[in-house]
Amino acid sequence: MPVTVKKKWLNLLDPNKVILYPLQFANVERLYSNDAVYIFDEVGSGKTISSGIMALDFLEHHPRDDARWSAENDVLVITTNALARPNEVKVAGQFLGDWFDKLPFSDMGYTNRVRVVNNHHSKFKQRLSYGLVIIDEAHLFLNRDSLRYELLTANITAKKVVFLSATPIKYSSSDLRTYTEIAEALLKKKVDSSWLQRLNTLDKKPEDLISSYFDVKFPVTRYFKDTVKSLQIEGYKKTVARRYETQIWRYKSYVNKNEVLLENIQTLYRESKANRFVVFTRYVEREAYSIGKYLETAGFVSSNTERADQLTYYIVTGRNTQELSDFSAKTGLPTVLILTYQIAEQGLNLPGYNHIINYHISAYPSALEQRYGRIDRLDSESEAIYNCFLLGTSYFDSNYLNFYSAVYTYLGSLLKYLPSRNTLLSPDILKAYTSMRYEAERYLKHLLSILNDQTVSKLYDHLLALESHSGEGGLISASLPPNPNPTDEDFKNLLDFCREDFSVSDEQYANRVEAEQSLQAGIRDKIDNLLKDFSKESDERTKVIDFLLNNNNVWDHIFYQKGQSTLGLSYDVGWIDPIVGCAEFISENNAYKEYLAYFNQQIKLPMEFKVYRDKLNLYFESAFNNNDFNFLYPEIVKSSYKENLKEYWDKNYKDSTERDKELSPLILENIKDLLPSLPVFRMIAQFKSELLRFILTDNAEFYRDRFNGDVHVFAYAMARLASRDFGLSKEFYNRYFADTHKMDQYKSQFGVPVVKEISDKGEVKKVSEATNWLKLVYHLTRKETYICKLRRIYGETYTLEYVFTPKVDHTMRGYDVPLFNYFISRNSGSFRTWVENNLVNHIPRADYIWLKDYWSDGILNAVRKQTFEIKL
Repeated sequence: MPVTVKKKWLNLLDPNKVILYPLQFANVERLYSNDAVYIFDEVGSGKTISSGIMALDFLEHHPRDDARWSAENDVLVITTNALARPNEVKVAGQFLGDWFDKLPFSDMGYTNRVRVVNNHHSKFKQRLSYGLVIIDEAHLFLNRDSLRYELLTANITAKKVVFLSATPIKYSSSDLRTYTEIAEALLKKKVDSSWLQRLNTLDKKPEDLISSYFDVKFPVTRYFKDTVKSLQIEGYKKTVARRYETQIWRYKSYVNKNEVLLENIQTLYRESKANRFVVFTRYVEREAYSIGKYLETAGFVSSNTERADQLTYYIVTGRNTQELSDFSAKTGLPTVLILTYQIAEQGLNLPGYNHIINYHISAYPSALEQRYGRIDRLDSESEAIYNCFLLGTSYFDSNYLNFYSAVYTYLGSLLKYLPSRNTLLSPDILKAYTSMRYEAERYLKHLLSILNDQTVSKLYDHLLALESHSGEGGLISASLPPNPNPTDEDFKNLLDFCREDFSVSDEQYANRVEAEQSLQAGIRDKIDNLLKDFSKESDERTKVIDFLLNNNNVWDHIFYQKGQSTLGLSYDVGWIDPIVGCAEFISENNAYKEYLAYFNQQIKLPMEFKVYRDKLNLYFESAFNNNDFNFLYPEIVKSSYKENLKEYWDKNYKDSTERDKELSPLILENIKDLLPSLPVFRMIAQFKSELLRFILTDNAEFYRDRFNGDVHVFAYAMARLASRDFGLSKEFYNRYFADTHKMDQYKSQFGVPVVKEISDKGEVKKVSEATNWLKLVYHLTRKETYICKLRRIYGETYTLEYVFTPKVDHTMRGYDVPLFNYFISRNSGSFRTWVENNLVNHIPRADYIWLKDYWSDGILNAVRKQTFEIKL
């Protein structure tokens, strides 16, 4: 049984935004037992959210040292440029956007403790230390000769490291050891690598495969979407679209390649108007735009949406950072989506499409699986999905070579170590593969024959331009600058051969001559190694091909290489179903049964809270609307949430037939821990954060002496709140945040306080209540002062330390003044403009206030210097 560790973040989860699965949750425990964790689950199985809860838990149990700020307990996320780049929808980038939207990073105050960078080598030039480093799409770091690998392992230090990759093997099974080498470099110590042999599928029974295995102390996972989901949902049946046999679309020469593409698309669209196609290319100008123009000759029009009367296509260039998110819907999509693999091979969700067309073919099965994963999603509604390859019949080019290499790697290395869903193989493909070896060898020898100093120099220029183009914020999808001569087929093929594996940088070498020599040597080594591999086609691989050709029912299963053969082979292929195979084996595991009981106990409170969440939020929204702040903060008047809520529930829901007619004792006992996750309290926390921003100067080093004429603190804070999705009720949102960009509305919406006339012993007295928003400002800022300390940390760098307990420090600038007074008063004593115009002038002088109206007492004393004999 795992050791129970308190997880405050767990109680702040919004069950309406994220469902926790036991296999995901177990990764938190893995991080307790291991300094390096390897999440190799299938594409679309929830690795992003799983890593998010690992990060939350790490941050909670590794607080930042406020006295000496550093990132040594913080989190670094390394992901692709497409997922790291901010856009209008995801201001922190898509990867962190998914974390921050679905998980309580903001509620825990952790958004500033997470940094995201893309995986370009320029991001690792400085020596930096972090608590937890999460490497997304970790297979992109496997090339030990790359500057990306070199700088990461030399300059980044971590206490813990997590690798995320659905396709961890790119070149061969030796790639798996590279992950342990990266981990050791980051952690600065040896790590256990015994898991490498544990992954080997040979001589394994189905129940012993990594995909059927459960141990929270084991650092590696390889789970599939349906396995993850079926272990959470009773009676779950596979709903993901079935992977149909991979298809080959053959063209005679490069000239008629687009013609064949168009013919197949038109045929499939006539068969079903629901068919949608994603075309992966290598270049924008040379391929994507060429395809688009050809489609237009057949009546297609360029549009990023569906049209009722016309077939449509759209080219994603990468110039618009928000562009990719426009196609994550299931309907209203263009018929054909054309994009380059550099911007769309990872992290993109396209559940409305059902055909992947490989116009460009990668040499690596990992890349082809990533592409298929764009449409093979749990929320896909397609009845079937297809993987299609464009291959020449009498035209052998880099795509043909890449295709042969991908099948060779898939059969020779991948299945021995990682059970895999079929992405690539079909009878047609296997038959083609067995007849391609001679052409592949001839093609490689031809590339070798044209490799000379002049060609390498030209190659270097193009690769360097591509490298700089894909670096700091560049357009990774843009065309070659400059384009190769379109008539020079030899050079284009050689460039295509190099582009996936070779990157160049002036920083890596002493001079240009050395760089070119290294590039030429690398190309020759790669060609020589491929020739050696292809010339010694293994007997085992041939027998596997024969076995697959005679067993057509493995195309939609998880399959692997096993040791015992029913056909007298040295080994053959086994297959297993993710639900009635992997999930059943795990569910019968005693370790899993014990863990499941622990998991259910851990999530009992947030799951029960889900039942009451909406009604509780409406209760507090109503308290805010009615200025009943004693219900928002009952401790001020020596009451409690527990007492108030119990009384309210008994009064309003006692006769209800709903499940939540009685407020759960478990909820009542933990109510203070749960409230911060409610939308209204999340809004209040953000409001405080927005207000506090304005007490500092723009460089965040000193407190403001004055506000500029264009800074309207309250209006700006409200506009910022309006742009956030807290989950507030529609009525509450419309009451305060509709049209918040029109600043003139603030006077009428928030400026007029409530005035009551109360008869006390026959006398009429005025009782003033400050508005709810001004009350909120007072409550959120009353204990803080503008006293600050400048503390020297590193060299010329200074940082602020807030002092939350009021005190006078005559050696420093400032006095014991509540921050509320700072917001409303200038140094001269007059009101700040934003307060005077919108709130203060409308508060009438009162004869007395309510005894328990703590907020109005404080506000009226601050803004009007009114003192009272408080009466009932």
